[in-house]
Amino acid sequence: MEKSIENIWKEGFLKNDALVAPKINNLYSQKSIHIIDKFKRMFKINLIAIVAFSFIFLVISYFVGIPLM
Repeated sequence: MEKSIENIWKEGFLKNDALVAPKINNLYSQKSIHIIDKFKRMFKINLIAIVAFSFIFLVISYFVGIPLM
């Protein structure tokens, strides 16, 4: 039982490089950039949808006979 949990545990703490977690630089900034990009993309999609459906509504209201102001 050379590779028991106790031996692995002890070896991990004896070597300083054994339990080093990888560094993540600017994680908060990267998340922020992705969220801002998502908001910009959704704004563009929503704006296009509003313009498209306004023209569709205008055409439908003309054929239905809704009075224009």
